Amino acid sequence: FARAIAPHVGMLKVGLELFVAEPAEPAAAPEPPPAPALTPAPGTHAAVARPARPFETYQRIFQKVHAALAAARPGVPPRLNSYFERLPEKRRPIFEGVQFDGEGSVDVARVLANVTAGGAYRGAAARARSLEALEDLLAFALFEVKNVLSKEKAEVLLREVGRMQVGKA
Repeated sequence: FARAIAPHVGMLKVGLELFVAEPAEPAAAPEPPPAPALTPAPGTHAAVARPARPFETYQRIFQKVHAALAAARPGVPPRLNSYFERLPEKRRPIFEGVQFDGEGSVDVARVLANVTAGGAYRGAAARARSLEALEDLLAFALFEVKNVLSKEKAEVLLREVGRMQVGKA
């Protein structure tokens, strides 16, 4: 064993001598950070769109869907509000006091308050459950879109809703 490692020990000694004998080279100076971008004067650039919070996004989507349905056929709120009447008893408390109004608004904050008041969910879990319930309501509203609008108009609206959901519209 000693004979097998002897050549390697010799190389280690030579390497150690070179390391100790040679003065260390000074480290290269780091490059300076890039200069900060100048802030343009107000009104000289287009505003950067921030993604809306999820509850606000659902509100905007419901209003968009309502407007499209109302343009095609009168009596949209009762048709959309039938969703709440058809809910299974177990899910009704989530939407208690929630309806589509004449403009297509839904009290999304009330949905969150109802979920939280139920006691089964708190904090982030309540928000997630509320958003899940709003997604179910949206699925119903989009089903109505497919039943009421022409295929072409429905497809355009569905694409627009998809862009809104990912923050692109």
